[in-house]
Amino acid sequence: MGDEIHREPERQNVVQSHWQEDECLAVDGITFSDEKNILLKCVSYLQDNKIGFHVHPLAATNIDSILSYDPNLWASIDELDSRVISEEGLRISCGDGGFGSNGYVACLKGERVLWTAFLSSSNPFCQVTFEQNQIIALSTHNHQWIFPLDAPELVRVIV
Repeated sequence: MGDEIHREPERQNVVQSHWQEDECLAVDGITFSDEKNILLKCVSYLQDNKIGFHVHPLAATNIDSILSYDPNLWASIDELDSRVISEEGLRISCGDGGFGSNGYVACLKGERVLWTAFLSSSNPFCQVTFEQNQIIALSTHNHQWIFPLDAPELVRVIV
């Protein structure tokens, strides 16, 4: 009895637990299931009376580091569209994220989120398709945000 091993209870994965509550990390970037995050720099511009975006990876970090500065960086999300994209049960989801300018795209396997992309100024994503191993999310601004399935941080935007 004195030989019992006392272990700390395993911490539940914060990405998964917030996803179950219809929330994702509200930071411009890609958050992976292992709690790593790639911050994205998103710059909007106006050209010929059209809004465009330059998006590129900024830095790699993790959720613990981000939340140590602000533990309340979670956005409520609403799914507006989804598609099953493989026989293995991969599903893509898209929608809005709390404020009118927010949007999210997520890749899931069953109920488990593999990664989420949150963008504070994309506008909501209202339609999602899958072509040539890329997720194409259409924003309510009619911009196509193209996320490579296996490297979503390399997103590009077609206006």
